[in-house]
Amino acid sequence: TASVYGNATITLANGTTELASQITPGTMVLSYNLVTHKLQPSMISAVVKLNASNRYVFNGKLNVDSNEIMFINGKWQRAYQAKVGDVLFDPLTGKNVTITSISISNTGGTVYDFFGSPLNNFIANGYLIDFDTSSSGWTQCSVSGNSKVELANGTEENVSSLKVGTPVLSYNLITKKLAVSYITSIKYSIINQVVIINNNLVTDQQEAVIANGKDILVKNLKIGDTMFNPITNQSIIVTSIKTVNETTSIYDINTAPIDDYVANGYLVT
Repeated sequence: TASVYGNATITLANGTTELASQITPGTMVLSYNLVTHKLQPSMISAVVKLNASNRYVFNGKLNVDSNEIMFINGKWQRAYQAKVGDVLFDPLTGKNVTITSISISNTGGTVYDFFGSPLNNFIANGYLIDFDTSSSGWTQCSVSGNSKVELANGTEENVSSLKVGTPVLSYNLITKKLAVSYITSIKYSIINQVVIINNNLVTDQQEAVIANGKDILVKNLKIGDTMFNPITNQSIIVTSIKTVNETTSIYDINTAPIDDYVANGYLVT
């Protein structure tokens, strides 16, 4: 999974807190911009409830499952990789917090996975946690290598030619303005089935796109839905969706501080 338990307290954009179990799509939470080192709001666009089979409790206060992504020793790591003596990060105080205890049990329960924008993290019980787009069905999130990605300088480049650190154009769904983000990771894989949208955008079924004003997995996209082109600020009606069995190279791209980019004129997340 990669989620927090319902009793985790999530810091909202207004400075108050709410239990993870009470967070709903549209909730404005407080995120931390790892580029500017400043707090800023993000909007939850999806909440998924899952059943976890284990529980990791950090310092007696934060309950997560073993695969939750946390900011440990200055980098993103899974909960199961943490050790006593490592440090977590509290963005509210700007200080590191030493892990003094980790309680592990096989007693699981209901956990909550969040998906949000423009920043891909949130604060649970005072610790910086990552929205995990690789869990709860958001597994591949990839586009074909010949997709054209909008760079920050206004040119385009094939996904297959991009490198970590490349500045790309992103779109802030809260301010509704274009912004610059940087590629933080690229993962290459080969799949045997692709989805072709409007005879233009080639993705896997698990890619997330902005359609009808929210995050939607490509596998749930329907004819008549509207996708978004932030370059022209126009909606694009989905007129065709084809599933094709063919071997294709796809690339999973992560960007920061905003976790989206423009591929073939569509906003993907």
